[in-house]
Amino acid sequence: QYSQIIFDLIIKNKDFLKETMVWVDKYKSVQDAINFIYFCNQQHELRKQAVYIIIYDFEVIGSLSFVNLDLEKQKGELGYWLSQEYNGQGIMSKCIQSFIEYGFKELKLNKIIIKCIEKNIKSSKLAEKLCFKFKKMQKEGFEINNIKHNVLKYELIKNQKQNI
Repeated sequence: QYSQIIFDLIIKNKDFLKETMVWVDKYKSVQDAINFIYFCNQQHELRKQAVYIIIYDFEVIGSLSFVNLDLEKQKGELGYWLSQEYNGQGIMSKCIQSFIEYGFKELKLNKIIIKCIEKNIKSSKLAEKLCFKFKKMQKEGFEINNIKHNVLKYELIKNQKQNI
């Protein structure tokens, strides 16, 4: 039921999102959103992903997920994006705080990872604000718009989390 809404939101924010996200140009039709939702549901059943939409004032404004979820190794990688007009309002920070608790308590994770391209300063600052520790930089780890970008990796370990 959300496929049209998600597609429209991505298209509305396409220029903004494709500056830092590798997947944006894959959305060419509503069918692409339907396929993605179907894929997410399959991955959720296999317990390899947990993808959720963010709703604010009864409006879909973004997404938050655990991707590369490995319950056996008790780790997962956070993925997230937010409509440009809602950036800078603390919404994603609150969502991620709740998601961290969900990951540690419900999914029994011991490690949560955030990866972002080096030029995504907002994501880097958000990771640091939420007590994630910088671990390493992968040279040219992502390609966006035919440009290779360095990728920063942050980790939050369950017994090291503070003030969340």
